[in-house]
Amino acid sequence: MVFLDVLKVIVFQGPSGAGKTTLQKNLGIPKIVTWTTRSPRVDERDGIDYHFVDIQTFQHMRDNDRMLEFTEYKSNFYGTTLDSIA
Repeated sequence: MVFLDVLKVIVFQGPSGAGKTTLQKNLGIPKIVTWTTRSPRVDERDGIDYHFVDIQTFQHMRDNDRMLEFTEYKSNFYGTTLDSIA
């Protein structure tokens, strides 16, 4: 008998302020903390809102296939690591 692990991924995509986080919270879906090279804002906490890293660390993770997805926006990188969804 073969058992397959099924990974279900729900993607909320939209511009800043569209309500992605509100929707995720209201549905009771756990938040995946993504990675960024930008500086934290005043009310943001590392490991809670984002994982804040320098560009070299981010590029190393990307170049070593640790990223599921990534993008560059306004000279900053943003991405989701593979191990964050495992």
